[in-house]
Amino acid sequence: MNALSPWPKQPSVQDVAKWLLKNNLPPLPIAPEQDAYRYPKVNLDRPNRGIYCHTPLVEVDGKLCPISRFTGKNPSYLDADGHPHSVNHRDFQSRMPNPSELDAWFSNPQNGIATLGNERTVFIDFDVKNFGSQDVCDAAVLAWAETHPQLKQTYAEQTHRGGWHFMVQLDHPKDFTNFALEPGGQHVGEVLGVGRVCVLAPTIGPTGNPYRARHLVAAPVAVADLSAIGIFKSGVQTATKNSEHGIPIGETIPIKARPRRKKTLPGSSTVDLSDLISDRARDVLAGGGGGHSDRSYAIVSLARETFGWENWARENGIPLSGQTAEALTIQGGLAHGADEDHIHRIMDGASLELACPSCEYQGAEFPWVRLRKVSPTMFEQKAPLAMGLPVDRSRLDVKPNQIVNEPVDLNHDLLCAASRVLHERGQVGSNDLMLAFVGDQYAVNLDKEGKLSILKDGRTIFVYENKKTVFNRSQASDSKSLLADAEIEPGSQSNAEKQATDRQYPSKSVELLNLAALILSRAGQPSELGGFKVEGRRNSVILTEEGVLLATQEGRTVLKAKGSAIEFSRASEPVLEDFRNAVSILNQQNQGQTKSPQNQI
Repeated sequence: MNALSPWPKQPSVQDVAKWLLKNNLPPLPIAPEQDAYRYPKVNLDRPNRGIYCHTPLVEVDGKLCPISRFTGKNPSYLDADGHPHSVNHRDFQSRMPNPSELDAWFSNPQNGIATLGNERTVFIDFDVKNFGSQDVCDAAVLAWAETHPQLKQTYAEQTHRGGWHFMVQLDHPKDFTNFALEPGGQHVGEVLGVGRVCVLAPTIGPTGNPYRARHLVAAPVAVADLSAIGIFKSGVQTATKNSEHGIPIGETIPIKARPRRKKTLPGSSTVDLSDLISDRARDVLAGGGGGHSDRSYAIVSLARETFGWENWARENGIPLSGQTAEALTIQGGLAHGADEDHIHRIMDGASLELACPSCEYQGAEFPWVRLRKVSPTMFEQKAPLAMGLPVDRSRLDVKPNQIVNEPVDLNHDLLCAASRVLHERGQVGSNDLMLAFVGDQYAVNLDKEGKLSILKDGRTIFVYENKKTVFNRSQASDSKSLLADAEIEPGSQSNAEKQATDRQYPSKSVELLNLAALILSRAGQPSELGGFKVEGRRNSVILTEEGVLLATQEGRTVLKAKGSAIEFSRASEPVLEDFRNAVSILNQQNQGQTKSPQNQI
């Protein structure tokens, strides 16, 4: 019998429970695995993530199936009548079970036993799948145990799948979970400490095989730290062996091309979440590494990608279908051999409420680009009209630089309507846009180059630049519809009439121009988009790189000027009074304060 052979006489559940109590460790019950359809797992409410009570499903052989609430590895017990009950193991991290609880848990002989690690007592868990075969695993663990003789004086057992557990007492708490047998080496298992359940012999595992004890000792062997017995944090710094996926550590792990069928049907009113996630996340979902050599890292990346898309879809009103982010993460974790408790611990520690799609780090428009590939219909319905995505030129019947000779009155009417909408409803733009308006059906953009664009239901219908109509697919009703969409009465004062009115009262326009310029000169700050700006609670003044001065009130443009030429003005006494007050505040601060007036305007 070698050093790793099972002890001839296996302890009973009662013997292990007494031994655990003597070592101040809580005995916990483990019920046999139960039928998932009879006892499905039900996830509780998580309103902060937009998740409510539901039964998660995983895909098995192309079929969606529930997950059992009793996996044969999570704390639970069968009562005297054979009915299963769950046990919240977190309650026993700080207290021992009382006699009545122990009697209820272990009255049925089918129940197994487990315990919890803590800051000092840990279980070193070797996972056989990290070695490729049972023989390789046994040989590696035997060689490691022979190198550290003190391990022959501690508790050891073989798991139902062929892995190994060793129990040790640490003088100094551990600071890692995934471990290797050399510094930065190949990940071969996990150190189970606080909050981690370790199933013990003689429990019968889900495979039908028992956990087999090597021997029972009075107390686990004490070591200074994990490095004293050759346990190190796994990683890629100095490793030369292969990872758990058979790829040399330190090299890029390729993503397998996995043929898949898109689940979102053309014209569907929902989008399947699995169609949105990245190829790396899809590789993890199918059991691959997703570019990671560590199993936990792979599961974390899958969770952040799926929950990121779920968060993004909720924020942008995109209805999703198919499996939830939680179900997909569980499916990917199970494909890697992780138990459900481990997967949930990973999710709980990953700050998933703040997760976003990985492609969003390239720019805010990239999730929309992804959505457009998966579901053009949904993109047309939901995408912001002024988000600045590249125009799909294949949808235009004429080249964008071609001058279209439409009736002059139609061009003129649409151009006037767009100008009025921008002046009355336009807001200061962002990126390459100077002014922008987005309505239910129509959008109007004026960029920094002076190009005016009109979009209808997300499609460009009119482009005007350098006093020429560059592109026109408008209809005779567009000018009136555009005004109606902006809630501007067609019979109200025209833009030309407004400008004529301003010319009758030049003092107001000039005063507003002078006040805006004064505010900018005294409180202007460099703008990220170029030029200078002052932004306050109600008013703002912006000077663009092109020398265009814009004054706004509550997001609406009230003055547009270049040099001394006033291109547009909606000067009024309330507007002037606001700007006068701003100048007065600036004067007071300049006299006796050094605090920036940025937020006072």
